[in-house]
Amino acid sequence: YLDIDRLAEQLPVAVDTLGKEGVVDLRRGKVIAVVSAQPGSGVTTIATALAFATAEEKVGTVALAEVGTGVPELALT
Repeated sequence: YLDIDRLAEQLPVAVDTLGKEGVVDLRRGKVIAVVSAQPGSGVTTIATALAFATAEEKVGTVALAEVGTGVPELALT
């Protein structure tokens, strides 16, 4: 997990590591953000469903990351 207070430092390292391990293609990509103003509105559910649906069409090209404070909901899903 990435620490929100150190995100600027940790995110580039995490992306670089994923690229070096061949997990992601760093030459191209799109970012889709799913956000909400309040907890409990289904953002994690929607983001997870979107990631899985996209991954079915483009196997091996999707990364799902949860950035925020509090307990990471993806870890509980």
